[in-house]
Amino acid sequence: NIARFIDSFYQNARAGDILNSLEFWFYIDDDDKLSIPELIYQKKEYEGLVNINWIVGPRTAISDMYNRLYEHLSRPDLVLISGDDCICRTEGWDIEVENAFKQYEDRIVLVGGKDLLNESLFTTFVLSKEYIDIFGKVMPEGFWDYSDTWHWHTFSMINRIHKINIVIEHMHVSNNKAPMDDTMREKNLRCYGGPIGSHIKFDQERHIREQIAERLLLKINDSKVKSEHN
Repeated sequence: NIARFIDSFYQNARAGDILNSLEFWFYIDDDDKLSIPELIYQKKEYEGLVNINWIVGPRTAISDMYNRLYEHLSRPDLVLISGDDCICRTEGWDIEVENAFKQYEDRIVLVGGKDLLNESLFTTFVLSKEYIDIFGKVMPEGFWDYSDTWHWHTFSMINRIHKINIVIEHMHVSNNKAPMDDTMREKNLRCYGGPIGSHIKFDQERHIREQIAERLLLKINDSKVKSEHN
């Protein structure tokens, strides 16, 4: 998955300066004995072309994992959130992403394409630093699932969801593109088991998303006023 993921995004990138600014960060569970040797190999293969890095830690909620990774980004301008079970299928995906954000001066928008899995939200998506600074983190805390739904719901409140014509195929168990394994079984158990599953936590935190949406609208309106004055 790691090699396929990196190759697909690198080979399909087309902007002249993005090849040296692509930055891949992976979170590796501390009981994973296979991924680090592969990452060491990929890092050597892509030396001088893209930055490939990783951190190792205990198994943790997926959203918290992304927050830890975000802290390590050297240039957190536009951040693509994805699992390693995705494949970029569109040449020039990077140009499409940049062009989408250029349409919003404040850059407060959720950008994504097709994943050939779910038409009702983005399971792979791009966020701007401007949005992340307002939110205070890249993902809501403590979610084993539903963090993509979290962002979709928040941005739908302010009518700032932008679909672009790219395909980042999600090779997921639920559409028979990958086998069920112990990691997925444990993730599902953690997500839906226990006293507060991710779906319950998502419903309980609606008021938080509403508060964030209000802050985003204030920033958007403030940017409009400044733009009009200029």
